[in-house]
Amino acid sequence: MRVHIVPTYRCTHNCDYCYTRPFRDRFPKDLEFSQYLKVLVFLLGRGLTSVSFLGGEPTLWPHLTEAQYIAKSYGLRCLLYTNGHRLVGAPDAVTINILEWKYGNIDQTLTRHMHWYREQGASLCLRLNLEVDDDEAQWSKIAFMAVILGAQIGIAALGVKSEDKAYGAKVVRCCEAFLERGLDVHVSRPLPRCVLTPNQFALLEQRCGMQHSCEQETAIPVLNPDGKTVFPCNSLPVSLPLPYIFEQRSSFLCWSQVRRDACKRLPQGCLNCAWLRDGICQPGCMGIF
Repeated sequence: MRVHIVPTYRCTHNCDYCYTRPFRDRFPKDLEFSQYLKVLVFLLGRGLTSVSFLGGEPTLWPHLTEAQYIAKSYGLRCLLYTNGHRLVGAPDAVTINILEWKYGNIDQTLTRHMHWYREQGASLCLRLNLEVDDDEAQWSKIAFMAVILGAQIGIAALGVKSEDKAYGAKVVRCCEAFLERGLDVHVSRPLPRCVLTPNQFALLEQRCGMQHSCEQETAIPVLNPDGKTVFPCNSLPVSLPLPYIFEQRSSFLCWSQVRRDACKRLPQGCLNCAWLRDGICQPGCMGIF
């Protein structure tokens, strides 16, 4: 069992697309270290195998190094999601949001930090939040750095709209730019079927691990900084009690009802779509329908 832990929703950046921006006022305080220890022990007895620290920017939490050390001492796999500008702890895996790199600014400090994580034995993933107007000329530079660093590539398609086949083609070109370099590429968010041809969908599904929908039982729950509430996933901000993580999740939240409610906010074209009705399309992440 894996759990995302958000020790703080504070961040050194203020990206327009960030899903956590509304949560900063909702959870203004950082996770108390004593509460972190209680939750960790509580979940260890219920099948916890790995933890991910994300935010916000988790490296702003003053207890992150010690928190990682304790998690690893319990035999847990420890992951970190960060913008990479602060060097904290020694996790098993690091996913770094390469915001500056996609604009052509290869930051030397960030590169040094990545090399340091690699020297500590951590695996690296470069996270590219792909937007409609991103400059494709930067992809070759990012691919070159990923090869040097021995890093994977994670792609999150943002701002996608139904029937936007030009954007779907751009996502595919982005993936192919990294696949051609022999890199391991993963598309982290479902895409609407209507923006992809059957061949494009097959490519992303077979070679980039893209799923067409989420499932409640396989979604990774998120522990909030209050140390008491969780979200079903990092894009569905429904506050639920801690036992949701390990008990029968459908007793806390009816996943099919959430999906039906979300579908009411979709364009009319989506509501009449057979792919959606048949459950083989989820137009973007459930939390951002």
